[in-house]
Amino acid sequence: MSRNLAYFNDRFIGLDEPVLSIEERGLQFGDGISIGSGVPGPYFQRLLT
Repeated sequence: MSRNLAYFNDRFIGLDEPVLSIEERGLQFGDGISIGSGVPGPYFQRLLT
């Protein structure tokens, strides 16, 4: 799972969002609920798989 988180964070670093936002989303990713905000669902499904 740590690999998915790292890849997820690395992906978001490319966006115009601040690093703090990336970390927050990373924590939310652990829940798998709040993560859906502002990001496509299929992308997360691929990470989970």
